Amino acid sequence: MTGELNFTGAGSKYIDVETLAGSNNLDIRHHNPTGNLFETAFRSTANGGTFLYYNGNTKFATTNTGISITGNITVSGTVDGRDIATDGTKLDTIATNADVTPSWVPSSDPSYLTAHPNISAASSVNNSGKTYIQDITLDSNGHVTGLVSDSLTGSDFIEPGSNGALNSLTCDTFNSEDSIAFNLDTDTNSTSTFVIKSDGSTLFSLDESGDLTIAGKFVSTYAAKASSGDILVDDGGEIKKRTTTELKTDLSLNNVPNTDATNASNLASGTVPISRLATTTIAKGGTGATTASGARTALGLGSAATSNTGDFATASHNHAASDIVTGTFADGRISESSVTQHEAALTITEGQLPDDMPSDKVKQICTTHHNFFMNSSSTTADFFVPFNNLNESSNPTNAQYYNRTVVPYGGRLVKIALHTTAAIGSACKVQFWKTNSSGTFATYTEELTGINLNTANSSDTATFSSSTFSAGDVVGVSIIKSASATANMQVTLVWEYTL
Repeated sequence: MTGELNFTGAGSKYIDVETLAGSNNLDIRHHNPTGNLFETAFRSTANGGTFLYYNGNTKFATTNTGISITGNITVSGTVDGRDIATDGTKLDTIATNADVTPSWVPSSDPSYLTAHPNISAASSVNNSGKTYIQDITLDSNGHVTGLVSDSLTGSDFIEPGSNGALNSLTCDTFNSEDSIAFNLDTDTNSTSTFVIKSDGSTLFSLDESGDLTIAGKFVSTYAAKASSGDILVDDGGEIKKRTTTELKTDLSLNNVPNTDATNASNLASGTVPISRLATTTIAKGGTGATTASGARTALGLGSAATSNTGDFATASHNHAASDIVTGTFADGRISESSVTQHEAALTITEGQLPDDMPSDKVKQICTTHHNFFMNSSSTTADFFVPFNNLNESSNPTNAQYYNRTVVPYGGRLVKIALHTTAAIGSACKVQFWKTNSSGTFATYTEELTGINLNTANSSDTATFSSSTFSAGDVVGVSIIKSASATANMQVTLVWEYTL
């Protein structure tokens, strides 16, 4: 086909080209009539790439990973927002100024920094065990050209602070008192200690404060000191040098002269234990008397008491009451008017009582018994013990006749015993009341707590200490349960009247 190919009308326009059988390429070629030559300008390969040619040479090709361009690319605009032409000029300038060779490198020797002389003659050194590098030889360029090693011996210097383990050390003879010196750290940051160990156990340690610790016995071959010399004393693991005077002070023997501590005549003061006294009779019986007759008199013995047992009859004598500290007096030795103590131990018969007893000396114990039913479940109300009623009252301000009684004498409420048929609590309370001028129980006089009636058919008691009253007072007793159960109660009150 020659000439132009025009499309008219709206819509998309397509050109479908069918290649010859057996061909995968679609080519667009220029035809040169002269010589009847064809030159490919465009080629598209089925399932392959697309190629643009210039004068028979591929300049642009699509591949399965992108595009391939042969030759230079000239850009008049930007690429992804960057002006590549301007940026390229900047990069050229940086490349020109990127020479960082130091000024001291001679220009005549461009390999100055990379050239290495031949040092193959320098051999390696094995530094295992006690071998160390002693000498290192360098050339003019600072390269190692030689190594010399040496080995430590027992006489070589050991570097301080190395924390190494020295298995053995042989030293020559030391000729002065300063031949051996260990300088321990004396700062305040830590404590340095010189330690000698055996099989991991410390045998000897000396710290910078001067404290010496030795495991095991301290054995000395020093000859014994004379009695006037110094003595070494083991004081709780510490060894102290003590003079004889200091040692006597330590043993509280300051009163013992230095001459003979075993002679009793040398004891000028202090008290000798009884076990150190002789078993022979003490002269004059220890009475302080100067004669035997005076001693017998001081001991209350007859003047004839000498040697026979029968002679030692006691003479009549008196003693102050303060002298009698043990024993029991016979009944005949105690006057009736002198009995003022131990009344609880006395038994008085009816015949010993006078016809008229003082009214403030006789005390009478009386008990009252109360059986009733607690018919309320309250654990806060005061349930008053009834005196002639089968149920309790829980209104302390109500002047009920059956929850109180009038006392005929002055005295006190001593005790209460309670029995319950049901568990009404382990922390019950009992209160003693006296009516006020209005005839009501306004404030209790004494309260007892911790009464345990938490088991059915159990009992508990409580003792009052300050529940006193006067003759004619109207009094009452109340119970506060700590559990809500109702129960049949048996209560006994113990009263003490002063007649």
